Amino acid sequence: MIMTKRIIYVLLVLILLTMLLTSCFQGRVRYTGDYPELFSVAIGSVLGTTGYEMERGGHVAAGVVSIEEDRFGRVLFRYSEEAIYREVDDDSGRLIGRRVFVYIIAHKVDGDHVYFYPHYNFIIRGESGTRIFESYFEDIPLISNEDLSALKEVNSWNQEMSDDTAFDRVRIVRQKEGGPLSRSQLADARLEIFPDAEAGRRLLPNWIVFLRMDRYGRSIYSRTHNEGHLVVLFQPDHSLDVEIGVLEIPDRFNYQTELRIFMEANGWNTTWVEP
Repeated sequence: MIMTKRIIYVLLVLILLTMLLTSCFQGRVRYTGDYPELFSVAIGSVLGTTGYEMERGGHVAAGVVSIEEDRFGRVLFRYSEEAIYREVDDDSGRLIGRRVFVYIIAHKVDGDHVYFYPHYNFIIRGESGTRIFESYFEDIPLISNEDLSALKEVNSWNQEMSDDTAFDRVRIVRQKEGGPLSRSQLADARLEIFPDAEAGRRLLPNWIVFLRMDRYGRSIYSRTHNEGHLVVLFQPDHSLDVEIGVLEIPDRFNYQTELRIFMEANGWNTTWVEP
C-alpha cells in the first residue's frame, strides 16, 4: 500500500513537471523533418511564425512539404502553421483560427545559411472559421496555378542565380530562435511602445517573436493579433525609434509591400553608421 502511494506521488510530480515545462517552453518545439533549410526560410520570412502547431496532444512541429525544384536548385514548398492566426470569436468567445498554408520559394543553401528573395518569396492562403484543434494537414488546393506562376516569376524560377546581394539569408535551424535582444530589452521596448502597459508585468515573455536579422545586425520582430500584425524593427545597437520603427499592418495575409517599405525606411541591409 505504501509503495502504491509512493508510485502515485511520483507520477503526480512527473505530470506536474511536464505541464510546467510545456508551459515554459511552448514554441521551442524542434523540427525533425527532412527540410530544415526550408523550415528556416519559412520562420524567417513570415510574420509571427513560431515553428510549431497546436494540437490536442500539445505542440508539434510545423509542416513542411517540398513541391517542386527548378533547374538551378530553387525549391517551391508549402509551410503550414495555423497557430499564429488564432483569434477570439467576438460572438462566442471561443478560440478559433485559420487553416493556413504558405507557399514559399527558397533559392539556395550555402554552408550554414539558406538564401531567398526578400519580401516577395511567399504567398499566404487560408480558410476562415476553422477551429484551432482540428487537423491542419489536409491536402486542400488553396492556391491557383496562376498564383503559383506569379510567385515563380517574381522569384526568377528557372533563371540563372543572382549574386548574393539580391538575397536575404537566415541561419539553418531546427527550432525558432529568440533573436538578439534579451527578454528585459524586449520588455522595455513593450513599455516604450505601449506606455500605459502594466509596469508590474514588464518581463512578460513572448509578447513578440523574432523574424530575422540583416547583414549589419538590425533585427525585426512581430506580434500577430486579432487586428493584424505589429512589427518592430531594432537597429544594430538594439535601439528603437518608435516614430519609424513600429508598424501596424491590418491584413495578416497580404502585407509584403507594406513590410518592404517599412524595412527600407529603417535602413534594412544598408551600412550601419553608429550615431
